[in-house]
Amino acid sequence: MKKLRLLLCSPYSLDSENRNGVNKINFNILHHLMADYEISVLSPEGEVDDYIASNCNVTMMPTIIKNVTLPMKIAAMFSLYSRDEYIFKKLSKSIASYINKRFESFDIIHLSSFQLSPVLPYLSLDALNKVVFFPIDSKVKHEQSKYFEAKGFEKLYSYFLFSKAKLCTRLVYSLTKNICFVSPLDANSIASMVPNSTVHFIPNGVETDHNFQYAAKLSNNSSVSICFHGDMLYPPNKKALEALLVHWPNIKSENPEQCTLKLIGKGSEKYTDYEQGILGMGFVDNIYSELSTSTIYVSLIETGAGIKNKLLDAMSVGLPILATKSSAEGITYAYEDHEYILVESKCAQSIVSGVSRLLKREEERLFFKNNGINCVKTNYSWKAISTKYSDYYHRIFYR
Repeated sequence: MKKLRLLLCSPYSLDSENRNGVNKINFNILHHLMADYEISVLSPEGEVDDYIASNCNVTMMPTIIKNVTLPMKIAAMFSLYSRDEYIFKKLSKSIASYINKRFESFDIIHLSSFQLSPVLPYLSLDALNKVVFFPIDSKVKHEQSKYFEAKGFEKLYSYFLFSKAKLCTRLVYSLTKNICFVSPLDANSIASMVPNSTVHFIPNGVETDHNFQYAAKLSNNSSVSICFHGDMLYPPNKKALEALLVHWPNIKSENPEQCTLKLIGKGSEKYTDYEQGILGMGFVDNIYSELSTSTIYVSLIETGAGIKNKLLDAMSVGLPILATKSSAEGITYAYEDHEYILVESKCAQSIVSGVSRLLKREEERLFFKNNGINCVKTNYSWKAISTKYSDYYHRIFYR
C-alpha cells in the first residue's frame, strides 16, 4: 500500500503540544503517523518542534494573528463566524490560496480545528474533495449548552450565538464531504444540518506511557488535596472552578485541616488563598506528576462540547474522580461508578459526601485507580487513536 501524502493545516505554530488542545492532538497524531505517511504541515509563523521539523515538510504562513480588539469583536459578532473563527479569517485566506495551488500534491488535506472553517469557502471544488475537516468540538452543541444555562438578557444573546452557529454549520461546514469530531455527541449535534456530508468521530487521546501513578493508600499524616486543572480563562472551566470554590468551605470542614484545593493551569494563580487552603499553581511542565500526587479529582463542568481531556488526564494516573454529567460527556468508554462518581455541580451534599466516601475507603480508591488506567490504556492511548485517524484517511482516499 502506498504512503498517503498528508497535508495537516493548523491555526497555531507547532511549538509545543501543551500550548492548547489543538496542538495536543496534532503533535501526537503526527508523531505516530510519520513512519507511514508523507507529511506536510502548514501553519502560521513561529517556533516549530525539532522532531516535527526534522520529519515533516513544514511551511509557515506569514500571517500574524493580532490581539483581539473591540472593533474586531464587534465585526465578529455580525459575521457568519464565531469570534475565534473570525480572527483567523486572514490566515484562512492564505491557507486556502496555498491549497488551491498545490492540492494535486496531496491525497488528504486535514484542517485541524474549527478556527479554520473560514478556509472552506475559498477552496476550489477539486481541493474540497480532498479535505477532511476536524472542528474537534461542535460549536452548535457548545452554544446550545450555554443557551440552556443562561438567564435573562444573557439567554437572548446565547440564543443569537446558538442560531449563528447553526447557520455557519449549514452554510460553511456543508461545503466539505468529510467532517470529524472528537465525540459522537458532537457529531450527532450537526448531522441533520449537513445531509450531504459524512460526519464521523475520533476521540481524543491521552499519554499512557508516563511513570506517574496515584497512590491509593493514604498514610495517616498524608495531606489531602482536591484537584482541578485546565485553562481557567476558558469560560466553562472558570464557571466549574467558581462552583468548586462555593463548595470548598463545606468540603474542608468535613475533612482534615491539612486539606488543600490544588488548582492547575493558566489563570489559576489568582485564586490562591493560603488561609482557605487554596493553591493556584498556574501552568506546570508536567501535569501528570501533579495529578498523581493529588488525592481526588473534582470536575464540575456544566457547559461545553467535545471530550474533556481533564478527565482522561486524571484517569491516566489512576486518580479517583468526582464528575458532573457534562464533564464525562463524550468519554464513551467511561462509566458512572466504574471510572468516576457522578455528582451535581449545584448540590453540595453530593460533592461533600463523594469526597468523604473516597477518603474513607481505600479499596474504592484502588478500584477507580485500576479502572481508570485500564480504560485509557485500552481505548484512549495516542497509539490507538492515531490508528483510528489512519483508518479514517484510508477509508476516505480509497472509497
